[in-house]
Parts: sequence; structure tokens; C-alpha cells
Amino acid sequence: EEDIQAGVTIVMAECPDLSDEEGERNRADPFVVALGLTRAATVVTAERPRRGAARRRIPDACTELTVPCLDWFGFLRDIGWRL
Repeated sequence: EEDIQAGVTIVMAECPDLSDEEGERNRADPFVVALGLTRAATVVTAERPRRGAARRRIPDACTELTVPCLDWFGFLRDIGWRL
């Protein structure tokens, strides 16, 4: 969809190291963040913010672009689940 493509352009302009074009694993990361950005949605991820990592991770990009982001346990708490 055009709005998501525009969102990916924004995400990659602000966070160019979010995706490694040579790698296989994180190609979808800009789309995940763009979906949260364009749909005013909360991103849920198992990734943790980088701690000296070479590239940005989803939580880092979400913070930079002010997109709400939760880990799985935060999501479960947010929807009222009790473990």
C-alpha cells in the first residue's frame, strides 16, 4: 500500500542502519516500524534496544520515530492478561 511504502521511506531516511541489505533476517524491520508509524499502531517485538550493537533494532527506530513499542510481556500486561 502506498502509505506503508511512504512510511518505509521515512523510516529508512531516519534510521538507515535498521535494515542490512546484505542480510536475510532484518529486511522486514523497516516495514514493521512503518506499519506502526502509518497506522498509529503499537509495535510488539521480542527485540531489545541495542546495547552497543552495530545496527539499530526495532525498539530503537520506534523510539526515534515516536512509535509506541512493547515487548511481549508489556503487550500481555497492556491487554490485561495475567500469568
